[in-house]
Amino acid sequence: MARAMVYQYAQNWKNAETIYQRVQAIAGSDDVEDGLEAREQAAWCAIQDGRAAETADEMREVIDALDALEQKEYQQARAWWRLGKAYWDIAGEKRNEAYNCWITALKRLNSFAPAFTSLGIHYLECASPPDPARASKCFQKAFELDPREGEAARRLAEGFAEEKEWDLVEVVASRTIAGEGGVTGGMDDTSTSNKRQYLPTNAWAWKAMGVVELNRGNYTQAIQAFQVTLRGEEEDFESWLRLGEAYVHAGRHVAALKALDRAQELNPDDWSCKFVKGDALRRVYQFDNAIEYFRSVLAIKPDDPGARIALAGTSLDLGKAQRLSGYIGRAEESLKLAVDTALAMITDAPGFKAMSWKIIGDALYELGRRSSFGRPQSIHQTLVAVENTLPSDIAMDAGKTGHPLANASNELAQGTAEGDSAAALALAAYQARMSLIESSADAHAGAAYDVAVTLKQLASSVDEELKETFLKEAIDLLKKAVRAEPTNSIYWNALGVLRAFDNVKLAQHSFIMSIEVDNKSPIAWTNLGLLYLNNEDLELANHAFYRAQTLDPDYSLAWVGQAIVATKNEHLAEARALLEHSITLSAAI
Repeated sequence: MARAMVYQYAQNWKNAETIYQRVQAIAGSDDVEDGLEAREQAAWCAIQDGRAAETADEMREVIDALDALEQKEYQQARAWWRLGKAYWDIAGEKRNEAYNCWITALKRLNSFAPAFTSLGIHYLECASPPDPARASKCFQKAFELDPREGEAARRLAEGFAEEKEWDLVEVVASRTIAGEGGVTGGMDDTSTSNKRQYLPTNAWAWKAMGVVELNRGNYTQAIQAFQVTLRGEEEDFESWLRLGEAYVHAGRHVAALKALDRAQELNPDDWSCKFVKGDALRRVYQFDNAIEYFRSVLAIKPDDPGARIALAGTSLDLGKAQRLSGYIGRAEESLKLAVDTALAMITDAPGFKAMSWKIIGDALYELGRRSSFGRPQSIHQTLVAVENTLPSDIAMDAGKTGHPLANASNELAQGTAEGDSAAALALAAYQARMSLIESSADAHAGAAYDVAVTLKQLASSVDEELKETFLKEAIDLLKKAVRAEPTNSIYWNALGVLRAFDNVKLAQHSFIMSIEVDNKSPIAWTNLGLLYLNNEDLELANHAFYRAQTLDPDYSLAWVGQAIVATKNEHLAEARALLEHSITLSAAI
C-alpha cells in the first residue's frame, strides 16, 4: 500500500493502479479495510489516468459497499466525490450527475473540503447562468476547511486579484504555501543544495505573492517570489515577464533583460513583454533599441497611450543624448519625433495631456538651445502644429507686443523657424501643463521649475523691461518650487543660478542647500565654485571645483573653472593643461 501511495503522489497512475489491484487480490474482497481501500484507490487511479467512462461503475460498486458500513463517513464522502469527478471528466449530461454526487458527498460529511471546491467549479463553468458569488463562497468554505485545497485557493486568489484586493490575495497565497517551507520558500537558507531541492507544489501561490509585492513596490520580495515560482514552472511566460519587470524597478537592469529575453523566447508576439523590455533598455540608455521595441508595440496596439507616451519620452531622451554627443542633426530629428508623438496624444488621449505638454516643452526647450536648425522647414511644420494646439488662454500672449510668443507667432507666419521660437513655444507648453495640475503640489513644483528655467533662457532675447519681469517671475516660481519640495536639489541649484549676480548670499545659501540635499552632485559644487570665483574668493572656488572633480572626473566645467582659478593665480602652464584636459572629456562644455 505504501509503495502504491508513493506512485500515486508522483501521479504515476498506472503503476499505482497495478499495485493497488495486487493488494486487493491479496487482501480479498471480504476485507473491508485494506481490500476495499485498495479497490477504491485502484478505481481512482484509473479515473485519473483518463479512463473515467469505464471505471465509473467500479467506483459505484465501491460506494455501495462503503454506504453499508458504519463510521466510514470520510471514506464515503471521498468515494462520492471521486465518482463525481469521474462523471465530470466524462462531460456532457454526466456533469449534472457529478453535481448530485458532490452534494451527496457533503451529506455524508459536511466538512469534506474537495466537494466544496468541485461545487465552486461547477457554479462557474457548468451552471446556467454562471454564479460567481456562490462559487466564491464554495471556494472560501473549502479553503477554510483545508488550506491544502490548492485549486480553491487559486481561484479565490484570482477573484480577489481581479478586484484589486491585494491584502486578501496575500492571505490566501500565504496560507497555501505555509506548508511548503514557509513564505521564504527556502530563500532564507543560503545553501545551494537547499534551493535546488525546494520545488513549490503550488507555484501559482508564489506567483500571486510576487504580484502582490510587485504592486506594493516591494521589488526584492517580488523577485524572490517569482524565482521560487520558476523553480516549479520553468516555462511560465508570465512569471518570467513579471520577474523582468521587478528587476527593472529594482534597478537590476542586466538581470531584467535576461529575464525578458527568456519571456520573449516563450511568447515572441506578446506586446506587454516588448513594452517592459523597451522600458528596461531605456533605463540603460539604449534609446535606439528602446524606440524600436515601443514601435513594435504600437504595430500591435497602435492606440495604446502608454506605448505612445513611452515612445515620445524615449525620443526626447535620445535627442538630449545626441545633442550632448555633438550629433546635432540627429538630435533635431529625435526631438521633432518626441514633439509630434506627444502632440498627437493631446487630442487622442486627453488623460495624458499634462504628461504630453511636459514632453513637448522639454523637447522644444532643447531645440531652443540652437539659434538655427539644420532642417528648418521640417521644424517649422512642427512648431506651427504646436502653436495651433495651444489652449486659448495661453495663445492670448501671442497678441502682446514684444512677448516671445508674439515674436514666435510672427516668425512662423513668415515661414521661418529659429531657436527663440522653439523656446517661446516651450514656455507656452509648460504653462499649459501648469494649468492642468493645480491639484498636485509636487507636480506643480516641477511645472513651476520648467517655466522658470525657460523664462531665464528667454530673458536674454527680450527688451530690458520684459527681461526684468521674466527674471522676477522666474525667481518667484523657483521660490514656490523649493517651498513645495525642499528636498529637491535641482530646484535649489536653479534658484542659486538665478540669484548669482544680484543676491550673492541667497545664491550661496541655495547652492549649499542643493549640496546638502544631494552631496554627490558635481553641478552644484561647480556652480558654487563659479560663484566664489566671480566674487574673487579663489581659495574657496578651487576647493569647490576640486570636490566637483572628485565626484565626477568627467564633468568638464569643473576643470574649466579650476583652469580659470589657475589663470588668476598666474599659473599659466597649469591652466593650459587643465583646459586641454577639459576638452577631451565632453563634446558639450
